[in-house]
Amino acid sequence: MKLIQCIVHPAKLDQLVTALQPVTSGMTAHEIRSCGPGISWHAVYRGVEYETLLPRVLLDIVSDDTWVDDIIRIVVETARTGEANTGSINIMTVEESYHVRTGFMDQ
Repeated sequence: MKLIQCIVHPAKLDQLVTALQPVTSGMTAHEIRSCGPGISWHAVYRGVEYETLLPRVLLDIVSDDTWVDDIIRIVVETARTGEANTGSINIMTVEESYHVRTGFMDQ
C-alpha cells in the first residue's frame, strides 16, 4: 500500500475529488499554508496590504500499489494551473494500517 500526499490549489479541490472518485475509496483533505523563498500572497484588509502565506490543500490518499500510477496521472492532469508553486506529490510506503473502530489491521 502507498500513501500519496498531494498539495494542490484550493480552487482545484472539487474537480480533483470528482476525478478521483472512480479510483479511490476515500481521501482526507487538510487546509494548509505554503511558504518558501519567493512565495507570497498579498491580501488587503481594511485598506492595508499584508503579505500572507499561500493557501493550499493537502490530500492524503491511501491506495493499492496498482492504482498509484492512475492516481498520479489524474492529479497532475486535474490540478495543474500553469502557475509557479502549483503543488507537489509525495509517495510513501504504508506498512500497516489499523481501523480504530474494529482494531482490524490491513497489510
